[in-house]
Formats: sequence, C-alpha cells, structure tokens
Amino acid sequence: MQSDHWNPHQYNKFQQERAKPFWDLLALVLPKNIENILDLGCGTGELTQQLRKNLANARTLGIDSSPAMLNQAKTLMEPGLEFREEKIEDFLEQEKFDLVFSNAALQW
Repeated sequence: MQSDHWNPHQYNKFQQERAKPFWDLLALVLPKNIENILDLGCGTGELTQQLRKNLANARTLGIDSSPAMLNQAKTLMEPGLEFREEKIEDFLEQEKFDLVFSNAALQW
C-alpha cells in the first residue's frame, strides 16, 4: 500500500458536510432484495454502518485504502459488517453484491 495521507480526526471535522450527500444518495436506493452491500471508500465506517442499518442490516463490506481510517472503522465491526484494507482499483471479489455504494471515493 502507498503512504497513508488520510487523517481520521481531520476527516471527522467535516462529518456533517460529508454525510449530506451520503443521505441524498441513500434516498435513491430502492431497498428491495438487498442482501449483500459493498461500500467503496468506507473511510472511518460510520456511514457504512448507517448504510447497513438503513437497508435491513444486509451483509456489508466496506473497503478503503487507508489503514488509519480503517483502524477507526474496525471498532464498528459486528456480525454482518466487515471492513477491509484494499484499493478500489485492486478489488477482485468473487462474491456478488446486490448494491455497490460509494459516497465520495470515486471523486477522490
């Protein structure tokens, strides 16, 4: 992995601003037959956890390339909610997902 330039403390200073587009995007999701979710660029995991809760606690995998961000995210792990260090462009999962969600990672 490359050098980690993400700072969870700085990232969370703007938590409300980051959350607004998340909620707007989530409102567009039709919550039918969603059993497996992939969150690309899960950051510190709080919004990934909300994604899972709002979609009937579907099995959710959040991936991010930042070890610092994932250290915080991993404190939220529970059965059905997992976080993994991986670059989006390197992600090769054999499992199928009913929803692939990304709040802002593709813009970065």
